Amino acid sequence: VMDQRGRSVFWHAISHQRLEEAVLILRRFPPQAADGIDASESQAPGNDTLLHLLCSLERFDSNAAEIFNNLLAGAPAEVVAQSNSSGQTFLHMAAARLYFWPMNQLPVQ
Repeated sequence: VMDQRGRSVFWHAISHQRLEEAVLILRRFPPQAADGIDASESQAPGNDTLLHLLCSLERFDSNAAEIFNNLLAGAPAEVVAQSNSSGQTFLHMAAARLYFWPMNQLPVQ
């Protein structure tokens, strides 16, 4: 379900820091399922992805970690590497808030 701006219910749950509700949505509609959330969702005008949004929250708790792991597993590589209109990836957002946990979840290449 999308609003008139093309934002999903899942996007709104995260953006309003309703992470318990976002986890419930994610568990019912995992990104790997045919009817799952769209892990590639991004928003104009800033081109932020769900990963950007999640890593810019005021706090990164166990619910955020669960959401992050599922999004990372379900998102295509180009979404994981996507920069927003400011040239920042979700890693920039995490580093700006000193959220080191998301950075430790990426495979080392």
